[in-house]
Amino acid sequence: MPDASEPPPAVHVRVDDAPSSQPPRRFTRAFAIGRSEGCDLQVLRPKVSRHHAEVVYEEGGWWIVDCNSANGTYLNGERIRRARLEGTCAVQLGHGGPVLTLQVEDAPEAAAPTLVRPDAHTRVHEVPTTPASAALPPPLPPPGAPREPAVPSAGGVPARRRSLDEVAAHYFGDSDEPAGEHTMLIRQAYRVVQQRQQQRWIGIGAAMAILVVLAGGYAVWQQIRANRLEAQLSEVYAGVRALDAEILKIRHFIAERGDASLEEQLEGLQAQRERQIALLEGYVEELGYRRRLTDEERVIHKVARVFNESEFVIPSSFIRRVREEMQTYWLTPSGRHRYEQAIRRAQQEGYPQLIAQTMLKYNLPPEFFYLSMVESDFDNRGAIGPRTRWGIAKGMWQFIPETAANYGLKIGPRQDDPIYDPADERFDPVAATDAAARYLLEIHSQLAGASGLLAMASYNWGERRVVSRMERLFQDIPDEVAERTYWRFYTEYQDRMPEETKKYVVRIFAAAVIGEDPRLFGFDFDNPLAPYLASPDTPASPAAWSP
Repeated sequence: MPDASEPPPAVHVRVDDAPSSQPPRRFTRAFAIGRSEGCDLQVLRPKVSRHHAEVVYEEGGWWIVDCNSANGTYLNGERIRRARLEGTCAVQLGHGGPVLTLQVEDAPEAAAPTLVRPDAHTRVHEVPTTPASAALPPPLPPPGAPREPAVPSAGGVPARRRSLDEVAAHYFGDSDEPAGEHTMLIRQAYRVVQQRQQQRWIGIGAAMAILVVLAGGYAVWQQIRANRLEAQLSEVYAGVRALDAEILKIRHFIAERGDASLEEQLEGLQAQRERQIALLEGYVEELGYRRRLTDEERVIHKVARVFNESEFVIPSSFIRRVREEMQTYWLTPSGRHRYEQAIRRAQQEGYPQLIAQTMLKYNLPPEFFYLSMVESDFDNRGAIGPRTRWGIAKGMWQFIPETAANYGLKIGPRQDDPIYDPADERFDPVAATDAAARYLLEIHSQLAGASGLLAMASYNWGERRVVSRMERLFQDIPDEVAERTYWRFYTEYQDRMPEETKKYVVRIFAAAVIGEDPRLFGFDFDNPLAPYLASPDTPASPAAWSP
């Protein structure tokens, strides 16, 4: 055993692949390795921590100790926390970092591996020794190669490497056995670090618990707030529907009686409706309903609003049918051709302006334009239906004789013949459109509770058949206008409503969706109604509407 009074053997250190003019460094006392200027051996390379490792002399030998570096310390290819240096060794500072060759004096010179070479920025601080002791070791074996046997000590006896468990027990165990000053310092430092980590984890745990409570409370508050907003939105929507029904009743009364004295009352109701709509839009924006919609869904919801149906409770089955109708009918090659031809014909005849202005005059959606398109393709003279027990439907609004007469149209002498009759006002675009608007107004105000889609169903199915079912459906709540919706009718009478009527409503609705933004669906024209939606007072061009 070496005498404690004897100085320790020197350690020679060389940075792998350092310039040949730079000799190894010689140390006879403990030294620190790292990037910091305070280190005895400063190595300015990636992977190297500020205070990466220390080499200390304890228990009669030199030891290398990793100082909790970020990338670890490797001795002869194995990661270590503390290991004894025997003979010539290769120490790598971090995986892929620079390699140092350490050689203990008076030890047999053996091969030491070389890994990644340092660059020209690596520098060290220590008093140089003579170049004679600077023999460089060969490189480390590649990963996976068999390890070489343990390097023999100076006495020729192989030095046994202590296992990781033994090192951990030596430095961090609870043993009361005497230990060196360095070991005791490490143990004390480890206990301080442990205490700090425990305190840190306690703090982190408490902070996480507080965050969980706050997050839960915030989520509950958000849900309560959303529920309150939804309730307010439903209340405002019900108010808007009630105003619409009242406006339509007054407009119908004015149309029937010609009493202009009610116009002032009507203007007041319309102003009130505009304020309610602004409030409704504010709730919708705050709840973020439409931000979650695709472009196509946004248009579908808008058309639902246009026909005075709630966009917040649209049955998913109805949306699915609208999409199917667009994809399997209107957006097929033949469907596109029909749509384009009908719009082109309508624009040539001035029908978008005529229909929009007439519908607005009666406080109805101009988008009833698409009802006429589905009925007749705007082929006014050629729109002649089949012979039925109620007669032959004729004209762009496909009136049967009885209904046309009820709304003031003159029926021509050829009403029973499937031909065009210039004496029949069903072929007069202006007269027939006004009659259609008044017919829809009556359905709206008296039967459909201001629902545009129920008005469509009634137009196709026959208003009396729809009314009888509506009266039975709402017999306990006859005045609940907000409940008299197509969505409820659609779900309650899904099996009883004729498939033809359901398809009729969906086809008109799908046509209106496309017309709202034709370019979204691949057409090369804009919304044909857009120029006429602002006001019903835009001057018309009656000359273009002759039969």
